[in-house]
Amino acid sequence: MIARISHISTFSSVAREHLRTLLLAEENLDKVKNDEEKYLLEEIVSKDAMIVILFSATALEAYIYDYAARYFSDSFVRNYIDKLDIIGKWVLIPRLITGKELPRDREWFFLLKEIIRKRNKLTHHKSSEIPSRVEYAKKHVERLHDEGEQMIRMAKESIRLLDMVVDVITENNPNEYPWVETYFRKLDIEE
Repeated sequence: MIARISHISTFSSVAREHLRTLLLAEENLDKVKNDEEKYLLEEIVSKDAMIVILFSATALEAYIYDYAARYFSDSFVRNYIDKLDIIGKWVLIPRLITGKELPRDREWFFLLKEIIRKRNKLTHHKSSEIPSRVEYAKKHVERLHDEGEQMIRMAKESIRLLDMVVDVITENNPNEYPWVETYFRKLDIEE
């Protein structure tokens, strides 16, 4: 197995840095009385949540490719594995490498599916018409607020998933610890 060049740790650290910014802005939201300042902080929180989710998912996708490429080859992965969706890769690749599947009945797998769904929704966002009736507009605003709350929760869960992946991968393949620990460096994040 040879060393490879990757941006996995950069993706992971960008996600972690933006979670810190999100948490700080979220903490200050309660202290702000001015509506304009509150709006600006909410916008920071929303943007950071998106960044955390997108970069966490990107790190996870880049890692699973790297994991396979280190054991097989780039051409093998590109020709036979890379066409799978990310969930399929997380099921198949560890099994091909170790002969054992990662446990799919644990929280990490449910989070992975949820975060990839959210990433896909963000990446493939579809515009919509502005509701014309007042009652529809109110419901639309409420839905946007709920989606914002969900996105903040998913951002926090994304970082938890990066930490869980270190454990689940090394449980399956102890030789993988130096790689996965370097890529998903567990940093202390105050909540």
